Amino acid sequence: MKRIPVISAVYRDRNAIYEIARKDVKTQYRGSVLGFLWTILHPLLNMLVLWIIFRNLFGKSDPYYVLYLLCGNILFAAFRASTDQSLRSIVGNRGLLLRTKISPYIFPAAKTVTGMINFAYSLLALLPFMIYLSVTQGVNLFSYQLAFVLLVLPAFWLFELGMGLFLSALYVFFRDLRHIYAVILTLWMYLTPIFYKVENLNLDDFGRTVINCNPMYHFVTYFRECVYMGATAKNAEGLLAPTLPSWTTLGICYLCGVGGLILGIAFFMALKRKIIIRI
Repeated sequence: MKRIPVISAVYRDRNAIYEIARKDVKTQYRGSVLGFLWTILHPLLNMLVLWIIFRNLFGKSDPYYVLYLLCGNILFAAFRASTDQSLRSIVGNRGLLLRTKISPYIFPAAKTVTGMINFAYSLLALLPFMIYLSVTQGVNLFSYQLAFVLLVLPAFWLFELGMGLFLSALYVFFRDLRHIYAVILTLWMYLTPIFYKVENLNLDDFGRTVINCNPMYHFVTYFRECVYMGATAKNAEGLLAPTLPSWTTLGICYLCGVGGLILGIAFFMALKRKIIIRI
C-alpha cells in the first residue's frame, strides 16, 4: 500500500519536528527577565484582562461566565497562533530548504506542535480561575470529565496541521495572504461563540447553518462541555453535577480534523513541485 508522502514525512522526521518546536518554545521569550515563565504568565494575564472587562458586561447572571469565555478564548487563540505561524513557515525557512534536502512538510508541522505546547501551558493558566470559582461558588470544578479534554486534542492538532499545510503552500505563491488571513481570522473569531452564547441569539436557518459549518464551533463546544458545561450542569435534584461531554460533538471534531488534514495534504501535494521553484 502506497504511503501518503506528507504523513510519511511527518512520521519519519518526527524527531526533527519536535526539536524545531522545542526550539521555538525556548526562543519565544529569550532575552526577557522572566524568560520561560512567560509561556504561562502571558496567557494568564490575557485571561485576567478578559475576565475584568467581560465579567461586568455579560457575567452578572452567570458566575461561571468567565470560565465559558476563557475556554473559548484560549482554544481559538491557540488555533490563531498555530495557523498564522504555519502560514509563514516555509517561506521563513527558504534558505534551509534550498541548501538541504529537508522536507518542506516539517515546518508547518513543527509550528502546529509548538502551538499545541503553548496551548498546554494555557490550560495551566486556566487552573487559577477554576480554583477561584471552586472556592467562591462552593462547588468542585475539578471533576472527572476534565480528562475527556485529552480525547479532542488529536483531532484539534489534525485540523491545525491541515490548515497549516494549506496556508503555508498558498503563501509561497500569494504573499498578500498574510494580511488577508488576519482579516479572515477576525471574522472567524466573531462567527465562533467565544463571547456570546448561541442559545441567546435569534438565528434563522441560515445563521444556524453558518454556525454549524464552523469547525471551531464544534471544538470550542466540546472543550466547554469538558470544562464548563459539565461542571455546572444540574441533576434531577437541581444540584450541580458533572456530566459526560457529547460523543456526537467529539465525532464531529474528528470529522473536521481528518477532513481538514485531507484537504491540506491534497492541496500541498498538488503544489509540491512548484514550491521549491517559487520559494
